[in-house]
Amino acid sequence: MFSNIKGIIYDFDGTIADTVKLNEDAWIYASQKMNIKLNAEFFVYQRGIGNHDAAALLFDDPFSEDAEKFISYKKEHFYANTHVIEIFPDFLEAKEILTKKGIDIWICTSISSRFMFPYLENNNYLKKFRNKIVTRDMTTLGKPSAEPLLKTFSLMNLKANECIYVGDAYTDYLASQAANTNFVYYQQYESLKEFNDYQYKIRNHKNILEFIEKV
Repeated sequence: MFSNIKGIIYDFDGTIADTVKLNEDAWIYASQKMNIKLNAEFFVYQRGIGNHDAAALLFDDPFSEDAEKFISYKKEHFYANTHVIEIFPDFLEAKEILTKKGIDIWICTSISSRFMFPYLENNNYLKKFRNKIVTRDMTTLGKPSAEPLLKTFSLMNLKANECIYVGDAYTDYLASQAANTNFVYYQQYESLKEFNDYQYKIRNHKNILEFIEKV
């Protein structure tokens, strides 16, 4: 049970939006273009991190010519298919409930502003987050560093212990630990092995209310 919660910060990929399959398909597309073999571990650990951090799982230098080419193919497929991305309905329902109860809602994501800002502008349900988001290019380091969350706390004018970070990836959890904030695991698909016995796990965003005192 979390107490004195004033803000909830959400990851985007796989937490607010169903982008998991699109990201996986995009990496597969890139790997086929470059004849690179991807293993199951790559698909687990690419969740919740930026493209260069994902490339670092495969390349000694994630900024090398080959790595950049690999990323460009991934982006090519991803951006060509953003029309298939759907927002999880349970997030929209939870957002309305939490907002009415005075909880400040923000987004902290490993996706760049190049994608996020146009996407938010064109989504009637998420337009208000245009000024309530921290994207990958707004910090020097990405998750699992604490920097993205620390920047978000600062913009919210809240302390770490007054917030909850909700995410679907292990890197989201590691970032929350590094930032010394609360974490709730949103499990939409098969549970990550690191979270098999995790206490704060939800499969519907509205269930987060069960973990907040006096909301």
